[in-house]
Amino acid sequence: MTKRVSVAISEKAGAVTAVASVPDGCRRVLVLSHGAGAGMDHPFMQTLSDLLNEADIGTYRFNFPYTEQGKRAPNAQSILLATVEAVTARVVHEYPNAQVFFGGKSMGGRMGSIAAAKGMLPGIQGLIFFGFPLHAPGRDSVDRAAHLAKIDVPMLFHQGTRDKLANLDMIREVCASIDKYATLKVYEGADHSFKTRKKDPLDTEETMHAMVKATAGWIKTAR
Repeated sequence: MTKRVSVAISEKAGAVTAVASVPDGCRRVLVLSHGAGAGMDHPFMQTLSDLLNEADIGTYRFNFPYTEQGKRAPNAQSILLATVEAVTARVVHEYPNAQVFFGGKSMGGRMGSIAAAKGMLPGIQGLIFFGFPLHAPGRDSVDRAAHLAKIDVPMLFHQGTRDKLANLDMIREVCASIDKYATLKVYEGADHSFKTRKKDPLDTEETMHAMVKATAGWIKTAR
């Protein structure tokens, strides 16, 4: 069952649109947040949602306020976090018999982890990062991952070896530092959008399928 709904965030931020693709009786739901440059209807997000649904994982995609309003620049972090909090709370309330996870592409995933570190996402069973944006291109640093040590739920990291926003050695270092909670899946040749080249082991479509298979398996065994 797929439906579009409106989720109220705050008086300042207004409301955002979400797409719930959650079959009746679904036992696992993944809240999906988009990256900085594209909204919830971007082909990557749509394909990810469709494939997860085929794997018996319900999805709940949503826009951030700036995307909802047709703007290009992301909102202030406080508004992004309030959006993550409000949408996740809605899902936890709406599906009380399901395990709820939070996942996101790039910025969306990082906002989820910051919210979790601040205690804003009670009820979630884990976090999934589809390309964690560890640093800006060419400015290698692990500073953006410092908050992950405050999170006490399982975390799944999907990372490509050509991701310019995440030095793979540094991602490995981050995951090792939170080894109790972190699982890292690496995709040879994939960039930050998980696109690959002809010479790589998997093409882009195969990479998406592999990522979804790993996600579904992890969700079904988490906790």
